[in-house]
Amino acid sequence: GGSSASASGAAAGALSTNSSSSLSSHNNNSKNKDNNKDNNDATKDTAKDAARGGESSDNKGSSTKDTNCNSKNCTKGGGIGGLGGAQGEPHSGELRLQKKESGLFGKTCLNMSTWGDLNALVAQAEGVRMIFGLNEVKRLQRDRGTWDPENARKLLQYSIDKKYKIWGLELGNELNIEMEPEAQAKDIHDLHKMLDEIYPKDSNNKPKLLGPDPHSFKNHANKWAPLLDYLTRYMGKIRELGTPLHAVTTHEYIQVGPVSILSPKKLGISGTIARRVNETLHKSLKETKTELWAGEIGPQNAGSPPCDHTSMRWANFSDGFWYLDSMGSKARTGYSVFCRQDLVGADYGMLDCSTLNPLPDFYNALIWKKLMGTRVLRTRESGNSMLRAYAHCAKDHPGGVAFVLMNLSLQPIPVVLAAGGSSKSPQTQIEYRLSGPDGLYGHRIALNGKVLEMDEKGTLPTIQGERNQLTPGKPYVVEPLSYAFVVLPDANVAACKA
Repeated sequence: GGSSASASGAAAGALSTNSSSSLSSHNNNSKNKDNNKDNNDATKDTAKDAARGGESSDNKGSSTKDTNCNSKNCTKGGGIGGLGGAQGEPHSGELRLQKKESGLFGKTCLNMSTWGDLNALVAQAEGVRMIFGLNEVKRLQRDRGTWDPENARKLLQYSIDKKYKIWGLELGNELNIEMEPEAQAKDIHDLHKMLDEIYPKDSNNKPKLLGPDPHSFKNHANKWAPLLDYLTRYMGKIRELGTPLHAVTTHEYIQVGPVSILSPKKLGISGTIARRVNETLHKSLKETKTELWAGEIGPQNAGSPPCDHTSMRWANFSDGFWYLDSMGSKARTGYSVFCRQDLVGADYGMLDCSTLNPLPDFYNALIWKKLMGTRVLRTRESGNSMLRAYAHCAKDHPGGVAFVLMNLSLQPIPVVLAAGGSSKSPQTQIEYRLSGPDGLYGHRIALNGKVLEMDEKGTLPTIQGERNQLTPGKPYVVEPLSYAFVVLPDANVAACKA
């Protein structure tokens, strides 16, 4: 049956995307236990993936015997890279920044040369900004309730001396399992005071603060209440202390699987979570002028299998349905930033961990960034529940509209596209049709029938749409099991002219 998707007006909220890197230790056995319990929809080899967490010396967040460093992709503006890790990071009591040439990380996970290389990369890459996650588990022995900032102070002072620019700081990772929200709020307030002490008063480089990164919204709505309460209490204390928090960050894994990734009900969970979080925090966010971020979000909380292509369950074309739908629903509901877990590592990365070649979701992010502006439009969809549709003001086209359309079904879906100020005469329509040349679970993606891949020199392909004439009232056909971006550059929508 036919469907329609129209866009008009400006909704509250915006989301922009980019590709960027991060390093994040995840030695958190409690997360893996949750995964084994909740992962009813994934493939059967999830259990072996839980081994990535390392061995914890106890269950109270003390140090683990080893660390794994992987990465997540944080998306906004010119690019934000998130660096840092879980509560299982080693916390030796001193900043070990000795020169160390053998191995990338080793037991310390961070050394002078690696830290220098990372900051050099940030400085050289156009538009990239870095967020670093500090260890919050290291507590003062004389007072177990107080964060010990000295390790962080040494790192930040060293970075100031080296003129490294850290765009933002997170403190702690998924500590809601073992800490009270008021304690986390007090800790980040102490970090705020320390930044005031060590950064010059006239400095424009003082890092922004983000938190608290709680673990984790999943697909069971009956388990959301404690997380919402945690965030409410955290923001209450932030407001009381007057801490200039830039963004509230949450973690989310709705556990999509090979079958449920095509389920409108399953995909809709991400939007439902977004509405619940925004409704719960709206007043405090407004009063404190704090943004709302998806601080770590991925399709499946499934550990880190070996990098040998034996398990790439979400590094395929089908994952784009979840990725694009989740970004669309978060933007529609007032989220400002979407930090994708992850850029490289595990089996849901955007780059192939063995070759570093881009996977389908890397190109999905690239195309979103190219086309979708940060002003979100209301969409009205009718006809077919297997059609997912979102609309933003088009980037680089004043008055234009960019749609992202997803067909979850085995049949083509004709869609009549309309925008608030659309003319009744024919107008230009720029199409970016995306399909899986190797099937739904293949690891390549095609744009308008041409496979996207880097050349021998490592240069990314040109992202070029196909221009056609749109006849008003004539449907655009979204092919089965595919998604597409469609730009109406001349839509003349008033909200997109500002």
